[in-house]
Amino acid sequence: HLALLLLPNAVRSFGVRTPNCIQLVVQQQQRHTHHIHHLLAADNDDDETDTSTSKQPATTGDALRAATGIRPSLHPVTINALAEALKLRAQNREDWPLRPRANVEPLQIALSAGRIATEAIQKRQAASDEDGMKLQAKEEQTVAGRVVGVVMRLDDLEATLVTRCEAAPWIAKYGEWATFGLMGNAEVEASLSDVEDRIRDDPLFRLSRAECLLALFLATVEQPSLERSDESVPGGSTVDFLDADRKEVLLGL
Repeated sequence: HLALLLLPNAVRSFGVRTPNCIQLVVQQQQRHTHHIHHLLAADNDDDETDTSTSKQPATTGDALRAATGIRPSLHPVTINALAEALKLRAQNREDWPLRPRANVEPLQIALSAGRIATEAIQKRQAASDEDGMKLQAKEEQTVAGRVVGVVMRLDDLEATLVTRCEAAPWIAKYGEWATFGLMGNAEVEASLSDVEDRIRDDPLFRLSRAECLLALFLATVEQPSLERSDESVPGGSTVDFLDADRKEVLLGL
């Protein structure tokens, strides 16, 4: 259910293409979102009552972050979710449609991406029970929007990744393709079965690919979209998770 709650915000974010079928689901879901959030708020109120006789928990979290208002980065949970999406896509599982096919609708891919984002967020929230750094609602929406945005554009982003890496001769010269989550140039990457095997079996390779795809998405899709609409997202869109060499190749920085 959380995946459906996040989907309306996710498919609107950062120019995600929304076919009519997705727009219909969004419109239907928006009519129920307010009521569901009201119920969730009521549950929270119930949880917070009658605590006077119970032992209050000790203060948790990072005191420095709490004092300064600095929020934790959203990039790690997003990158982990994208790495999981790449793994599931490489497994070609029918219950996780993530690759456009004749019998796979864009809505199915968007819902799969929403499920992946939901599970990643839930794990992140569970891990934050003791550190006091749970994601806020807008942060959850930002993570979900990025995961859905990247997954819906995987083919295009991967093609851009290959093109930009091919334009840097030192990558081929020194065999540094894997640093970018690639097996080689466009011809090598065209061998889909070999690429999928590597993505499934090599977690570091998969993670590197996820990082590069997210960086390209932030730079070429999210930032321009936010600038056009004069909006912002929690934590901003700065790519601060790549080393200098990868930034130079992918972003020209």
